[in-house]
Amino acid sequence: MKKTDKVDAQRMALMLKAGIIPLAHIPTQSVRMDRDLVRQHISLVEQRTSEKNRVHALLLRYRVAVGEKNLFRKKRKWLDNGVPVEVRPVLEQCLEHIDYLNRVLYQVDKRIEEKAVANPDCVLLVSMPGVAYFSALLIVSFVDGVGRFGFSEQLISYAGLAPRISQSGEKTILGHISSRE
Repeated sequence: MKKTDKVDAQRMALMLKAGIIPLAHIPTQSVRMDRDLVRQHISLVEQRTSEKNRVHALLLRYRVAVGEKNLFRKKRKWLDNGVPVEVRPVLEQCLEHIDYLNRVLYQVDKRIEEKAVANPDCVLLVSMPGVAYFSALLIVSFVDGVGRFGFSEQLISYAGLAPRISQSGEKTILGHISSRE
């Protein structure tokens, strides 16, 4: 069999015409913006966690024992106790960055809340215990209408919640849920 782009294109066109290839879902600009807002929140949380880990690593590296349970409160008296003078500017920079990320995250979370409150699907999701505005907007924007899935199994698979199944003969092994990364 000859393998060329032209032949492949014709084959794909025939499959599309026959309805074998499903059309790709293209989200609206509004949905794409909601997804970007959710991604921005996730990115900010990851950056803040990274910065907090950097602070913990510095304190560990220089054997600074801090009695505080939460190092990242507004009052940081622990900085005056046992932190080497050379390390203090680096720690202060990290803490300033964490404060900045917290301020930006607060603004992003406010926008997420505004978007979620204006969306009836999000309001319904938020009425469920354990679902906050962020989770509701994440679900609504990434699913983008359950009607586009023919069966609930398709939505479960799309969300990466279907368990992996490996079968051989009479033996069935259930694995972890699949992940969509």
